[in-house]
Amino acid sequence: FNLCYRIVRPGGEQRWVETRSVAEMGEDGTVLRLAGTLRDNTSQVELARERREAETRFETSFEQAGIGAALIDLHDVPIRVNAALCAILDRPPELLVNRPWHEYRHPDEAPPDMEIRARIASGHASVDGERGFLRPHGILVLCSLHLPSVRDGVAAPAYTVEGLAGSTRIEA
Repeated sequence: FNLCYRIVRPGGEQRWVETRSVAEMGEDGTVLRLAGTLRDNTSQVELARERREAETRFETSFEQAGIGAALIDLHDVPIRVNAALCAILDRPPELLVNRPWHEYRHPDEAPPDMEIRARIASGHASVDGERGFLRPHGILVLCSLHLPSVRDGVAAPAYTVEGLAGSTRIEA
């Protein structure tokens, strides 16, 4: 069996250890002895805790941001949106997630998506601009756009974080 637990050393220092052990059993089913290993696992436990804290900070920041934000895959499809973005576009998340952005872009606007994706793929950290979206009933919303890329473990673009912010203007 495996256990991970915290110990306190004589000087008060706290460490996390992992034990792996096997019980040697007697004929009557009693444990005769345990054989195993004990490993200091403190750095891995602290790294996992720091990662969870960072993920929690990101979740809170993303969800509670005062600007519209979306995680966009490399095919220009939102995989996640926040409440502010839903308010800007006047649509619930289920109408935005997993649907291409071009469904909401104003028809007179040239599609910038290929150019933006090419810039990010070529190494640019972010792209800024303005984009027009259509709310229900044809209402145009012009938004400032900031599009930073998020890269994977080998520095290839994995997805982008689309931020719609600034002075959102609504024209009927």
